[in-house]
Amino acid sequence: MSELPKTSLPLPALVTGGHYPTIPVNFKVAVAMRRQAQLLGVYPAYLLAPEVSVLLAHLLDLRQLTFFELLWNTGARPNEALALCPEHVHLDDEHGKPLERPFIVLRTLKQRQRGRGRPKNGDTVNRSLPLMDRNFVVRLRQFLTSFAVTKGKPLWPESDDTISRWLQRAIARAERDGVTFSIAVTPKTFRHSFAMHMLLNQGSAWKTENILR
Repeated sequence: MSELPKTSLPLPALVTGGHYPTIPVNFKVAVAMRRQAQLLGVYPAYLLAPEVSVLLAHLLDLRQLTFFELLWNTGARPNEALALCPEHVHLDDEHGKPLERPFIVLRTLKQRQRGRGRPKNGDTVNRSLPLMDRNFVVRLRQFLTSFAVTKGKPLWPESDDTISRWLQRAIARAERDGVTFSIAVTPKTFRHSFAMHMLLNQGSAWKTENILR
């Protein structure tokens, strides 16, 4: 991609379980590593953190921005995020005080594909994902307050096609600002980008796989 314009959007905090490290990653080296992986043809396409930050800056609507920030901060599959309801978001305790470690609960895609019947031994229907970026938590709280979705109803009732159009419009706005991306970007790209962000910042493969399961 071309030179990155400045943006005020913060990069998400690394999910490590207790602190918020900032480990410098040489952008040119990371781009070269990605190009090498692309040539092998066996790795999913992903964006680097500065590229994600720039792309998010071109989502001008709170509803759209919060959706894609959720993907970037949790590694959720797009259709898992579309199934998210207000009761799955835990920002406050039972007394209405902000949680020290807010989180969301997702039902995994694998379980939804499994179909009806009792989960087998070892199956996990839900997974809990921490929200480590405090700036994102503030925006998510603003989103929940602004739209006041009823319990049991999806926070984003839109279709897969609609969120894809949101993203393509953001990419078009970025292109008008002189920013292009060297890969084809889809909603699922944010999941892959989250995983690589973890690994590039010394997150363990085991922890990354456990979050993404």
